[in-house]
Amino acid sequence: MSNLRNLSIGFIFASYLSGCGSRLPRDINIKRPVASGSEDSTRIDLNMVEFTDIETGAAVNAGTWMDDLKTDFILLTFGSRACSACNKKARAIRDNYLSSDQFSLVGMESRLAIVGVNTDADSISLTQRFVKSEGFSFIRWSDPRGTKMLKWFMPEGRSYGVPLTVMINRHGVILWAYANDSDATVEEMMERARATIDSNALPASTPDPGVPDSEEPILVKLPPALAYEGTHRMGEVMVSTCGINRGASKPLEALLPLTYIATFFHIERDICGTICSKNRLLLQRKVDSFLTADIGAGFLYAGQVPVDCETQNTEPNKKSKIQSASGGRDFFEVFASHFDWNHAVTDQGDGRLAIAPLAPELTLAFDRGGKLLFSAEGLLDEARVDSFLRSIWIPGTGKSKPDFARGPAWNFHGLMAGQTTGGAVDFSEWRNLSQFTIVNAFGESCSSCMAELKHWSRSGGLFDVCEKSPGFCTVGVVENGLPESAFSKPGSIDSRALDTYLNGIFGALVGRGISAPFIMLDPYSPENDGGQGYLKRFFDGYLSARNPEFGFDFRTIVSDREGKILGVFKAVPPEDSHGKKIDHVEDFVLRLRNAQQGVQ
Repeated sequence: MSNLRNLSIGFIFASYLSGCGSRLPRDINIKRPVASGSEDSTRIDLNMVEFTDIETGAAVNAGTWMDDLKTDFILLTFGSRACSACNKKARAIRDNYLSSDQFSLVGMESRLAIVGVNTDADSISLTQRFVKSEGFSFIRWSDPRGTKMLKWFMPEGRSYGVPLTVMINRHGVILWAYANDSDATVEEMMERARATIDSNALPASTPDPGVPDSEEPILVKLPPALAYEGTHRMGEVMVSTCGINRGASKPLEALLPLTYIATFFHIERDICGTICSKNRLLLQRKVDSFLTADIGAGFLYAGQVPVDCETQNTEPNKKSKIQSASGGRDFFEVFASHFDWNHAVTDQGDGRLAIAPLAPELTLAFDRGGKLLFSAEGLLDEARVDSFLRSIWIPGTGKSKPDFARGPAWNFHGLMAGQTTGGAVDFSEWRNLSQFTIVNAFGESCSSCMAELKHWSRSGGLFDVCEKSPGFCTVGVVENGLPESAFSKPGSIDSRALDTYLNGIFGALVGRGISAPFIMLDPYSPENDGGQGYLKRFFDGYLSARNPEFGFDFRTIVSDREGKILGVFKAVPPEDSHGKKIDHVEDFVLRLRNAQQGVQ
């Protein structure tokens, strides 16, 4: 915890920079090489241009590829998983403009090939998964960090940015290019491509730059009220009593209010047989061994068919330290993110990731204020239960140790703004410093991500709000990229290389007017484990597997100190099409604060 405290002096703040695979120079300082014997800067020698085939990992020579295909023109579309505008345009190409061969423009099969080039610098297995999951069959080549893009195809004087679309003929003449600041639609690009082929002439000029991509902000999911901390959470769990006097559905707090020093809830989602029986007997013994006011327990049968509910010795009309009830499935689902972080992530082979399902039984314990003290999945370890109970009744402690209800745990490397040396950050401990944690995942090539972070940096913005109310919220940025040394060999990465890398990110953000006070990254290299290391990373592995709706878009995740995910948002630009200032994350945090003030 000492490193975490040192990193958090003065305020509890961070900014989560996740999954930014393409770490490219921000300014172009390389003059594009021209074809031999030509002084025309719009012509390049395609036989000198090589990419990597995403599927096979083999080198691909652009000139030879066009010769083999016998195509006259090629439309290169450079993009990144981090770039929402790139992905939107890629989907439009996929859905409307590809011929049956999946790489030619419809109606131009023998003349124009469309080839997507991915510029992300992390493991190629991530790119393969991305291409498969989105059905982007035309994205065939890889250009890590966009080095070939910058050297050969970026228009003179432009800073790095994707999407970049370039029209080239077989002689290497760059006929035209749309850089990332253009507002041209895919339809306009394709019409221009057809017109170019028909005339086989160089258009007089490139299009005027437009405004950066600004997709409408999207809230991926809203949290149930149950997710908020406090005793009121029991009012959101609807249950029915068991036995012959089974009544109508009512709030759990009416059946078993949090009046004990610790109240256990054993939640059974499905038929779980011997394990559930053992757990119930263990809790029964522990409850009976303490005084009336010490601990109580509730057995919730949350499956579709409460098969065991009727068999319990429950007396609804008699005050008891143990109550059985049918219901609570929402209780189980809300707390799932507190446990599934410890489950292995697997690649399904079709671009989808999956986490092994939870055991059908969870055990939770809360104090009188509704704070989660203890959590366990599956068969209860009696020694661990006893250790927890001793921690409550040791004089002077008054509460459980955090190890009993840790929640999602990752070891990040973090660096505070203004410092040159960082250190290890235990995510589960860092998350416990405030009531709500806002984790923002972004990439430099994502224009809406940059706009959102700059919006948060203003006076009175999200960064400012959490700095002034550190007990209420912590906002953090985690960069999922890695220094070059992470890709050279497997194993741990030198902390000095991590610090150098994070300092570079700080500088790039400051140059964009973004005042992120604290940046973290996941030091687990995606190249470890035969290219499968990304499965063990917080953003690339766990969050993508647990939330398939995330796709590959960067987003903001809001969770509470217990690790439950309350809300997920896609990157949000600072204003809508009418110029009205909006930010769904800031609005959500305000609603959290209002709800917290209203119930505490």
